[in-house]
Amino acid sequence: MIENKRLKNIIFSFLSIVFWVGVWHLLSLRIDKSLLLPSPKETLEVFIELAKTSDFWMITLSSVENIFLGIVAGTAIGIIISALSYISPVFRHLFSPLLSLVKSVPVASIIILMLVWIGKDFVPFAISVMMVTPIVSSNLYEGFINIRGDLKEVTKVYAIPFKKRWTLLYRHSIMPYLLSALKSALGLGWKAGIAAEVLCTPDNSIGLKLYESKIYMETPYVFAWTLTLVILSLILEKVVIHIGEILLGGKRK
Repeated sequence: MIENKRLKNIIFSFLSIVFWVGVWHLLSLRIDKSLLLPSPKETLEVFIELAKTSDFWMITLSSVENIFLGIVAGTAIGIIISALSYISPVFRHLFSPLLSLVKSVPVASIIILMLVWIGKDFVPFAISVMMVTPIVSSNLYEGFINIRGDLKEVTKVYAIPFKKRWTLLYRHSIMPYLLSALKSALGLGWKAGIAAEVLCTPDNSIGLKLYESKIYMETPYVFAWTLTLVILSLILEKVVIHIGEILLGGKRK
């Protein structure tokens, strides 16, 4: 049953992609101007052309390294903050205004301020950390406070060791919250990191290439680099969710 459902989801996802690529193709034929809307075929040709160069892989790996490390660091900080907030109300009240401020301030404003404070090369990493941390901490804190009180009392009464208590109680209670947070935080952290690259234009970055393509009116290259970002985002989502599952010691059913 599960395998059939998974197969159906894959088929429907594939058909949806085919449909929207078809719409894109028809629109490009209608407009008939590559400067405004290159066709899927032209975009794919440019993407393949880029992928054949060593610079493409160096630039891609550089961007992935900076932003992915920021996402991982933001996740780790969010986990620590949520755990400390659960343990100590004082800590929760101390950090709550700061996390709310980060979530409410426009990303562009934070990027500009960081560009002034720390320099362009470090901004994408820092922005990814700042975007991911509040999402992970708030979601995971909800997981902690929703742990059943009677189960916690049982573990205390029977003096169950922490390692076993973590496996039996905390892991299964907070896993759905963490995985949900990772899915949300990954997309936001990735997009914010790329936005920071476009605004800050650090060397050897996808954001710099997007900016240059826009300046020189090379729309097919903008689409090709955007296609690269979409592919990387899908890969990173699988990687981050898998890491989250490993850290928690199991997969959500």
